[in-house]
Amino acid sequence: MANQPVDVVKGIVELFADRPAAEKQSFLDATNEFGNTGLHWAALGGHLDTVKYLVEQGASPVLANDKNYVPLDLASFNSHSEVVDYFLSQSEGMEGENGEGLNEAVTSVELEEERQGDAEGSSAPS
Repeated sequence: MANQPVDVVKGIVELFADRPAAEKQSFLDATNEFGNTGLHWAALGGHLDTVKYLVEQGASPVLANDKNYVPLDLASFNSHSEVVDYFLSQSEGMEGENGEGLNEAVTSVELEEERQGDAEGSSAPS
């Protein structure tokens, strides 16, 4: 039986077990020439076990690639709903220090869309 992607990733990450934390973090968040990390690739491929493992090990789910896409975006674009659900379930732990996080951002976007719709409706000729 072939190794699963998570098994391969675990084997590589374990090589950093005795290394300084900063070195391990640098490895986890290393990017290719397009700004994609291992977490981007795992999300893109829908490899939920690998995504979970990388996040547990400290890989940053908020690093954007050169197209300004975070791993959540890549999972969503490719219809990997289990990976999307996982990232969203983890969003409370990823919220900023201001405590607003994704929920506040969604509310803000919804309110802005409503305001734009109202403004467009009120500017129509009678």
